[in-house]
Amino acid sequence: MPSAFEEWMAEVARLTPAPKELEPAEYRLYYDEGGNIRWASVRNHPTDIEYDYIIVPKEVHEEHSKYRINLKTLKTELIPIDSGLHVMLVKSTKGYKVIKHHANLLLENEDNYQGETEYYGAND
Repeated sequence: MPSAFEEWMAEVARLTPAPKELEPAEYRLYYDEGGNIRWASVRNHPTDIEYDYIIVPKEVHEEHSKYRINLKTLKTELIPIDSGLHVMLVKSTKGYKVIKHHANLLLENEDNYQGETEYYGAND
């Protein structure tokens, strides 16, 4: 004879609905007439959206803000980023004043910091 707890568990199991089946993952990127990505979805894809879409790998989908769609090939391509001029900063006697041993901590208001400092510049 089952215990009260076992009867209760059986009733809970009977009343609990079966888990819903998820539709398979399909990584979609929706794009506009300029090839710019406007929407991304994996499941429950929108049906009332005005953009066309392509299916992409999961890795591209996760980083979709870095891509655009080439409208001739309908493939993703990295967005070119012109980062401008790059200058390697080295320890110097002038240039940017920083907290010693922490070159990423630039000092804007030199009067407030009392610790040791050093300088980084393009060249000495």
